[in-house]
Amino acid sequence: MSKINKEYLIERAKIYREEAQRAIELFLSGDIYRAQLVKRTIIKSCCSELKNGQQETDAYYELLEKMAALPEGEDSLFENLDWIRVNCRVYIDSAKWS
Repeated sequence: MSKINKEYLIERAKIYREEAQRAIELFLSGDIYRAQLVKRTIIKSCCSELKNGQQETDAYYELLEKMAALPEGEDSLFENLDWIRVNCRVYIDSAKWS
């Protein structure tokens, strides 16, 4: 993977992580509807990237596939947002050192 592409994917993962954090903060402040909207936006973006991506067996695309498969619903909203945040951070840390 080229250095430019690697840096781009890291930046995309950072955006997902930051948006998940924002949605968590909305959720914790009681604004569940807006938190759900942010999560849906994250998932739509993942699906769009998967459709337009190279479909490599890269860790980034595996992350996107798992994010796109997260269940809908208020019951698992916080857990899904936390999963996105944590796994984006794991990807960022691993990509920086590879």
